[in-house]
Amino acid sequence: MTLVIFSNIVIFIALTLWSGLHLSEAMGTKRRPPIKVPSFLAPALGVIIIVFSFIPVGLIVESTSQMFGEPFQVVLWDVLFNFRIGQSFVATVALVLVALIWRYAVRNDNLLAWLQMIPTVGLFIAASWSSHAASLADTGFYLNTLHFLAAAFWAGTLLIVGFFSVKEHDGWHSFFNWFTHLPLALSSL
Repeated sequence: MTLVIFSNIVIFIALTLWSGLHLSEAMGTKRRPPIKVPSFLAPALGVIIIVFSFIPVGLIVESTSQMFGEPFQVVLWDVLFNFRIGQSFVATVALVLVALIWRYAVRNDNLLAWLQMIPTVGLFIAASWSSHAASLADTGFYLNTLHFLAAAFWAGTLLIVGFFSVKEHDGWHSFFNWFTHLPLALSSL
């Protein structure tokens, strides 16, 4: 159980940075200070998201395999396609791969940077799909997704711009003009 809690914390941090990276890039250079993000950050976050999303799946497969004496591969296939947590993992892998391919195939177009938000939001939907709130009712899934999105986009944008901005004075005024309204807009959801 401790490993699952730890993996959820790591996934939240990685998704927060992932969403902040993509939102700050989509905003363009006129609406934020100049940032210099290491080129390895997006692929590293993608790998972290995939690896730590597999931990709960792997634990379920291992315990179910031992409990019923079935081969690991058979149980893995069953969990990946018949359990919510497995479906969430498959969607996560697909969305990370799509986002990374999309990111490096179409790099500097502002409209395409906004379209990059589609797989990013999909990652939050996939993560929320296997949450405890989603197992109770559809309302829990929707509310968990909105809360997760709002918190991660706000914190992630703040972390990316705060840690990776390269100039002290350029662009901060235009950044604060839209960023100060972001929490109000997100909290109204």
